[in-house]
Parts: sequence; structure tokens; C-alpha cells
Amino acid sequence: MVGVMGLIYHSNNHGFSYDSIPSGTTETLNAVRFKNIARGHIVGNNGTILMSSDGGYTWVQQHCPTTENLRGIGMFDPFHGFICGEKGVILNDTERRILG
Repeated sequence: MVGVMGLIYHSNNHGFSYDSIPSGTTETLNAVRFKNIARGHIVGNNGTILMSSDGGYTWVQQHCPTTENLRGIGMFDPFHGFICGEKGVILNDTERRILG
């Protein structure tokens, strides 16, 4: 789960309990998507994109070419996908430049 002020909650027992995980940002986070058990992405306000390669225990900020609020993320595979945001923003990453 993600939320305001960079909030990330992580569960390793299918939602029975949650732990707070540092995100490294104070931006509101809007969506999280994992394509496999290890690799996931979070998008948020002001062009925030975070990536995890260890199942969501740690997160690293990724470069984003916009400062618009990002609302959703879809993944084709663990490395390629798209991000949608406010004001018609659609980021398509087929060359691993945004989503790592």
C-alpha cells in the first residue's frame, strides 16, 4: 500500500500484517505495481517514480521526464511498461530508460 507523505506499507504474509518501509520521498504515492515477486514500481505526485528489485523492502528513485502527478502504472514484463498521469501524460518505457 502507498499513500501521502511517501507512505509505503509492505506485507510478506498476504496482508495479515504490514510494516512501514522508508520510501526516500515525502511526495504522495498513488500506485504500486509488481510484475514479479522481486521487481516493482511506485508512481506518485510531481513525477515521482520508485523502483524496487528486492520485493519491496527497499526503494530507489528513478529519473522521470515530467513533474506532473503520476496516477497509474502498467507493466508488460519486469522491465518494460507505461505510466499515466494528470494532464494527459503517458510515459511509455520500452527501452528501460524510466523503469530501470
